[in-house]
Amino acid sequence: MIRSLIWIAILVGIAVVYSIWTAIGFFVLLLIIAGFLEWGKESLRIKREARAYTGHWYDHPDPEVSAQLLEWKERAWKQEERAPWPREPLLSGGIAARIYAVLLYGVVIGLLALIAISIVSSAYAQIVPNRGPILILPPEEYDHQYEGDLTIKIVDTLEELFALCGQRLPNMLACSYPSYMDNFKSCQIVMVKDETMRKRGWTSGLLFRHEQGHCNGWPGSHLGQRELTKNTFWVNPAQRVRIPLDRLEKADRARESAAGAPEAPQ
Repeated sequence: MIRSLIWIAILVGIAVVYSIWTAIGFFVLLLIIAGFLEWGKESLRIKREARAYTGHWYDHPDPEVSAQLLEWKERAWKQEERAPWPREPLLSGGIAARIYAVLLYGVVIGLLALIAISIVSSAYAQIVPNRGPILILPPEEYDHQYEGDLTIKIVDTLEELFALCGQRLPNMLACSYPSYMDNFKSCQIVMVKDETMRKRGWTSGLLFRHEQGHCNGWPGSHLGQRELTKNTFWVNPAQRVRIPLDRLEKADRARESAAGAPEAPQ
């Protein structure tokens, strides 16, 4: 009873700190882990009884233990039909045989380790923040607050960004339209949504600083671009400031209400 209350308190805490979906996902994960543990416990019991049994596989009273004994017997038959894996030389062979077996095992383990490292690296490569030194900042004369009429447009996809920016570049995440003809009195910045930027290792704040430099008159040739020597002010998701949940729900209701309202007469 006490253990159940502790788990309920943990799930409620996760729902409050993160979200209800995170708590549900955590609960489902616990159920899966518990199921695997129960399956593993039963599998160990069957194998333990099978090892302790000295009779034949076909006359054991427990059908699951009998099936385990049959599986081991069939495996032994198949082992006899093919070339043996160099386990025996490793245990009882001469020096040359043991060196061969150790090298073979080492190569296999090394390849498996490289595969695992590459899988983990590729899975996390897109969420590692870009850190200095890397060229991203405008020159100091353009690296200041823009004082003109500024409009910022956030788009959901890179395809929208490419369309609005009029070009397609591999690393493009934002672009700007400064008003060159009237001494930069107005400017528009187009940026892809924050989630997409973070997958590339950038944050909206840092990319806005870059584009703000263009609004201040920094040429598109990026002449004098400076290095980022510190971190990108990257904060883990659990530590980022959030809009209160009740306000998000109120905004959703307002959007749904506006979408269902009839159009005003012309």
